[in-house]
Amino acid sequence: MDTQADAFQIATTVILPAICGHGLPHGYHSLSENVLELSGSCEETLAKAESACRNDRMRAAAAELRALAKTLEASGGAVRLDLSLAGEMEYYNGLVFQGYLQGLPRPLLKGGRYDLLMQKFTPGAGAIGFAVYLDELDRLSAPLPPVQKN
Repeated sequence: MDTQADAFQIATTVILPAICGHGLPHGYHSLSENVLELSGSCEETLAKAESACRNDRMRAAAAELRALAKTLEASGGAVRLDLSLAGEMEYYNGLVFQGYLQGLPRPLLKGGRYDLLMQKFTPGAGAIGFAVYLDELDRLSAPLPPVQKN
């Protein structure tokens, strides 16, 4: 079973029709479907995202992401974007991210913007944060089960 393909199938057959049935403006239905495919290399994904922009706010967000991607790529390592990622924490708003290391099946790092939560404590303040899952690092030094050695 391919989890990503299953999620895409559910999103396109159940979620999008429900959203569109509740007043999504004309022309945005295909945009919603395309967002689910915005994943891959930085350049490829940013190009798709920029072509999908429908207003100045969307273009500004894409430009901000492009600047951030340049900084990340300059620091070394491989950077991939997945704009279909949605945070599992309801307090995130805006950017949500995950960090992976080769050899680990799950993210080592998860985080995002949580301005709205922060503003409850300090009006006008912005915030971004992340968690590092050290137990995932333990997996790198743990011996593989016999089934996985082959």
